[in-house]
Amino acid sequence: MAASSVSSSVLPTAPSVADVERIAAQAIPVLRNLQITQCYCELSASFAHRTGLVANWCTFATWASRQAGQTIRKEDIQRSMATCLEEDDELQTALVLVITVARELGAQKSTG
Repeated sequence: MAASSVSSSVLPTAPSVADVERIAAQAIPVLRNLQITQCYCELSASFAHRTGLVANWCTFATWASRQAGQTIRKEDIQRSMATCLEEDDELQTALVLVITVARELGAQKSTG
C-alpha cells in the first residue's frame, strides 16, 4: 500500500481492488482491522489530495476502524476499568489493601 502523506507534488495512491481483497482475506481479526484502518487512512489522504485538507468520510472511517480495533483487542475494557478505578476511592482503597496483604503473603509483582 502507498504512503499516507499528503503532498502537493506527489499524488497519494489509493488502495487497489487487490489490496482490498487481500485485506478481506486476512484471517486474523486484529491484523485485518489494522490493515483496514491503514487502508481508510490511505483513502483519506487520496481524497484530501483531490478535495483539500478537510475531513472526509474516509477520515471518519479511519477513526471508527481504530475504535473497532480497540474493541477487537479488548483495550476498551482495560480503559473502562482504569476509569472506574480512578473515580472510585473506596475501590482504590480496597485494592491497595488486597495488594498489601498479597505481598505480605509472598506474592510478587508480575512483569508481563
